[in-house]
Parts: sequence; C-alpha cells; structure tokens
Amino acid sequence: MNLRHPRTDSTTADRGAGLVVAGVSQGYNSVSGDVLNGLDLHVERGEMVALVGPSGSGKTTILRIIAGLERARSGKVTFDGRPLRRGDLGYVFQRPILFPHLSVRENILFSTGLKRHRAVDNAHYENLLRLLDIAPLEHRRVHELSGGQAQRVGIARGLIRQPPVVLFDEPLSSVDASLARAIRHDIAALHRELGFTGIYVTHQLNEAFELGQRIAFLGSGRVAQLGTPREVLAAPGTVDIAELTSAPMLNRIEVGEQLTLAVRATALSRVDPSLGDNTVLPVAVQREQMMQEGILMRGTVLRDTEVTATNGERVRVPGGAPVHWLTWEKLHSGEEISLRAEQTDWLLYDHRGRLRI
Repeated sequence: MNLRHPRTDSTTADRGAGLVVAGVSQGYNSVSGDVLNGLDLHVERGEMVALVGPSGSGKTTILRIIAGLERARSGKVTFDGRPLRRGDLGYVFQRPILFPHLSVRENILFSTGLKRHRAVDNAHYENLLRLLDIAPLEHRRVHELSGGQAQRVGIARGLIRQPPVVLFDEPLSSVDASLARAIRHDIAALHRELGFTGIYVTHQLNEAFELGQRIAFLGSGRVAQLGTPREVLAAPGTVDIAELTSAPMLNRIEVGEQLTLAVRATALSRVDPSLGDNTVLPVAVQREQMMQEGILMRGTVLRDTEVTATNGERVRVPGGAPVHWLTWEKLHSGEEISLRAEQTDWLLYDHRGRLRI
C-alpha cells in the first residue's frame, strides 16, 4: 500500500518492527473537517491494541486505510518496515460476510482458492475449528447458523491464511452480552496461540481491557492516549477518557480558572467526619438512583473545601458543587455526611482537558 505525501514521525516510523501508522490524515469534505489528523500508532509485533473512541472518531476509517480499502490523504502504513503485502492482512468485519450457497467449510476456505494465495494448511484449519468450537458445523449452510456461530465462522475466515496482521472491526456489536463474553475468550485464545499483530476496534471498555495489551483512545483525529489498561485507569490522559472509563459516572467539578477536578463516583465513600484529612468532602444528600452496581447518590458540597489532587496541587472545591457517589447504604435526603477519595483519585485537568502531571 502506498499512501501519498508520507510524513515521518521519529516516535513511530523509526521503530520498524510491527505495524506502524505514521502521520495518517483523512478528510471527506471541507464542512466536516478531517476525520484523522496526522494519526500515529505503533503496534508491536505480536501485540493486540484495542482502539476505542466515540462514533465518528475515525476508528473504522483507520482500519480501512490499513487494509488498503481506502486511500489516505497523507501518511503511510508499514509492517516490519515495509508496505503491507498481499496476504499480510486478515479482516474480521462487524457482521460476517458469508456466501449463503456455500457450507461453513467452503466459506472459511474460500480465500485459499484464490490466485496468489498459498494452499490451505489443514492442521491450521482444524485448529481454528477447535478453538472456535465450530467443528460440528463444518458442513452446514449459512442459513442454518445462529448469529454467534456465523460470527465465529467469519473470524475463522479472517484467520485461515495465517496473516501476520489481523484487524477486528467491532465483531461482537451484534451479539448478546453472554455470547460476546464467550467469543472474546475465543479471540484471546486465538491471539495467544497464533501470535498475530492485531487491532481490535470496540465501543465496549470490557472488550478493550480484556483483549488489548494496550488501549488506544482516539480524539480529535489522533491517538489521545496509548497505554495498558492499568495505566489508563490510573491516569486518564484527558477528561473525556476519564469520563469514558468511569462507569457509572464521573464527577467533573470546575475549580480555579479553567481547571477541572475529576473524581469517579466509585472512588468516593462515606467516612467518619472527624477524619478531616485533605481528601474529605462535607456533603448534603439530595437524591438516589438505583443501578445494577449499587445506589448512585447525588449530593451537594456544603462549603468550600480544599483537596489535594494526584499531582500534589491543592485545589478548592466550591460549596454547592454537585457530587455523585456509589453505595449500597440507605441514606436520606437532607442528611449530612462526609465523603473521601484517595489522593490518587483526584484528577486535575487543564483548560484543554489534558491531565496535569
């Protein structure tokens, strides 16, 4: 694949091993602006990176560019220091594209019968059937498959040529939660056994954390943060990422001039008011909302209170600021309590929404 006007970025393109996306930009019209704006991403050989971002952030666009289905306006894509070659890449679509007149076996093996592709490795084929638990379905037609079975066939089809690079475009978005968990387990097992270099696009953080050795969050047409699940949860690089990783919700409190203090609802818990350390808020209880995870309480801060943020800065939380926390404790409207979070949970963001370190 040759993309016009390549831009070399020393932080990515100079590290040749693995899949390197360097300075890729893409836009469709002057009204909507660029979908991708000089995006850089380096996926190490044998690594799976989960790609997360809101709708319209360019997740599928970058997959299509890597796959050669779409031509970028600028930038380049390489694998092990060279352009991707025919047969280097497998693609698992959101919905499996299967031929209804062919059996499961014929659908999986279809690409191996095309010109320029090597003959099928029967041991590999049998291994895929075993790992995906579809061996008993080998001779069925597509109309005889459930949605989950069809998706497993689609995954096998994407992996049959043993491509070194595999792209997954939200393959579990159309199956129910319990089935999605089972197929995630299958994909993780396939990655461990086959060792391909992968990008997995998803809206679901559970999928991203389970399947990605690292998570790449897209924002403003670029990778806003790239890190392990533990790193991302400990220090979300932007306030939007903090919001995305803060089920059931994130408290965002305006403090100082153009600063936002953020703390997850799950990080706050009730404490003895006599504790009085640098991370305690006096709060008046207002209302509750039942959720699967517990009772989401809402209250207001009773008076201006200073807390110490993760980076050591002291900031003043204004009286009257709304705050939410998760609990199973039954509280009453008007009750006054104290809430506490660890200093590492008070995240401070600047006017651009970036974490202050």
